[in-house]
Amino acid sequence: MRFLAHGRSPRVGSEAHGGTAPDLLAGELLLPPSDEGTALRPGAEEFPLTHVPLAIADASLPGPAAEALELVDLGRHRDAIVILRQAVEDDPTDAALQLFLATMLSEQGETGQALALLDGLLASDPDHVQGLLNRGALRSKVGMVDEADVDLRAAVHLAPEESQPVYQLGVALLRRGLGKESVPKFRAAIDLDPRRGIFWQSLGEGLVRAGDSEGALEAFQRASSLLPHEARIWQHLGRLLDQLGRSEDAMAMYRKAREVSAP
Repeated sequence: MRFLAHGRSPRVGSEAHGGTAPDLLAGELLLPPSDEGTALRPGAEEFPLTHVPLAIADASLPGPAAEALELVDLGRHRDAIVILRQAVEDDPTDAALQLFLATMLSEQGETGQALALLDGLLASDPDHVQGLLNRGALRSKVGMVDEADVDLRAAVHLAPEESQPVYQLGVALLRRGLGKESVPKFRAAIDLDPRRGIFWQSLGEGLVRAGDSEGALEAFQRASSLLPHEARIWQHLGRLLDQLGRSEDAMAMYRKAREVSAP
């Protein structure tokens, strides 16, 4: 199984190669992109998560899913939902369509419907890793902390060779203010996939909250080398260098953040 990071549209820059996007915990959930890099869009949240299965990102996918993807590319998310609802009604056993629809519903703020859809999917297939991953993130968003922890730990247990489940468990811990506890999860994700810039960025966040400024500096520096167009990382570096008394270096980081944010 392979997991994808999501972005502004299905075919605009995966974080695995440069881009990031808002996350489900923060309230917005977008679709998985292709492999071209892109900068973080203004206003995006700090901890992107993965929510849609690989099949949905396949441009050759026939039928309603492909049509819905085209509508998402055009910004017509509500129209995509209409198509996906009908597709799920026509074939209620298609897990990929259910996950796609749950993603779109969550993105449009219809959290209850998205959760209900994921509950149904997992009732029929309790070991569906992507379903557990999505539901865990969504439960975390709505404050179901214990239930989210169960889902995410189950996903890690079922897919120990994959970086996304353990990464997302780290995100959930970090969102709960457990910075020290999140650090080993992020390190485990990095061991599995060291070229994911967002993993290094989140490790830096965890280390900051754990009180390890030097370790955080190293993590953010690695993140900046992998995501050079990500303004937030340069801002993190600037704040951290300020705290370490390196004001001139901090100013250089703030300037870099402004440069990469410029239209």
